[in-house]
Amino acid sequence: MQLLTSLRAQLFLFLILAAMATAGAIGVLAYNETLEQSKRLFDYQLRQTALSLRDQGMVDDWQPDFIDDEKNDVIVQIWTINGNVLYASHPGLPLPAQVKMGFENVQAGPQQWRVYSMKGRDRIIQVAQPYQIRHDLAASAAFHSLRPLIAFAPLMALLVWLTVGKALRPLGRLEREVTSRGARSLNPVSEEGLPSEIIPVVHALNALLTKLKEAFAGQRAFVADAAHELRSPLTALKIQLHLLESAKDEVEKKVALRNLNEGVDRASRMIEQLLTAARTEYSEATYQEVPVDVVEMMRRVIADLFSLAQSRNIDLGLEAPEALTVPGDTGQIYILIRNLIDNAIRYTPENGSVQARIEKKEDHACLTIDDSGPGIPPDERKRVFRRFYRGQGTSQGGNGLGLAIVKNIVVQHQATIEFDDSVLGGLHVRVCMRLGSGVPRHTSGNAQRNLHADHAG
Repeated sequence: MQLLTSLRAQLFLFLILAAMATAGAIGVLAYNETLEQSKRLFDYQLRQTALSLRDQGMVDDWQPDFIDDEKNDVIVQIWTINGNVLYASHPGLPLPAQVKMGFENVQAGPQQWRVYSMKGRDRIIQVAQPYQIRHDLAASAAFHSLRPLIAFAPLMALLVWLTVGKALRPLGRLEREVTSRGARSLNPVSEEGLPSEIIPVVHALNALLTKLKEAFAGQRAFVADAAHELRSPLTALKIQLHLLESAKDEVEKKVALRNLNEGVDRASRMIEQLLTAARTEYSEATYQEVPVDVVEMMRRVIADLFSLAQSRNIDLGLEAPEALTVPGDTGQIYILIRNLIDNAIRYTPENGSVQARIEKKEDHACLTIDDSGPGIPPDERKRVFRRFYRGQGTSQGGNGLGLAIVKNIVVQHQATIEFDDSVLGGLHVRVCMRLGSGVPRHTSGNAQRNLHADHAG
């Protein structure tokens, strides 16, 4: 089984079979050509023998001087014009008296003969040779012509094996370089000395290593940031627990318990956001592309957050067509819209306004959200996508993960997101997603690098 999966063995087998087929074809052609040439030579000898006898007077005791083996016997018969036999080299093997001038194959006795007949001045000369003897001699000569080709076969196999091994040597070096690496060695593989057919594979491997390196770097940064950010709420919980234990009366216990519950809620929300951020990092296993009606999704989000907006007396409105479908992950698009609407409500002062709109722009569906909050200064609008980033003068107790999650989802769907000043006085957010079914199921390398760059700052 291993031999069948070996590239060297497969190439060797293919090349040696191709060489054998070619050699076989050449051998068949050479054999047939040699066979025909030998037969033509024997015919030439028969004709020359007949010509040498055409003008001779006496033929008693004559024998062809080029035949010295009884098995290779040549029969000669000479007839007069009247049918009298003047000479017969083998009286026991008479040839037919009726002959055709020139060459012909004649059955005489138990075997077939090749006969050449010609007419002289006063006689008819017949020279014949057994057809089987001619064929055996011709086949022997043809087989001898194939001996060099047969002798060359083992050398040809050795040369093919060595040539294939030399051609595949760069693959062995590539294998050793890859297998010798540790789990943290993600530097590109060298392309030096590799054949052009292997370089595209190495390009793909290096691209994968680059993506893995970026993913691991992002993961390490995420874990480090999460550990740092979790330290503060856990420390606060510990202090609040200590205050609860040291409370002197019921009033202090109630205050401490309320503060502890609020701290637990904040820690739970942060952990939930961390899990959401981790889930929205690109993964082919979790990303499920289906047609999503963004209008219906926006209505769901507004219904879910309506009570929050009502508690702050915020006017929450939506302007949209009946339906508008984009390809994407249902859960992630819900998180995208919810985070944007939730941020707008939380950062808008009481009695303010949050207005959402969905419209079709050429081949994109564009979602816009305007609020009457403080907005984001232009010099901070790129930094807000970093994990755990909080703007200057922020009064809300957010954890800085909402827009980082939004950015992850935007990148995965190859959408765009822009910030601007709102006509309501606050922030204008615009997200455009491609319509139809043309969204690729993978994130481009540039988009991934931009995402990591935003996170790394």
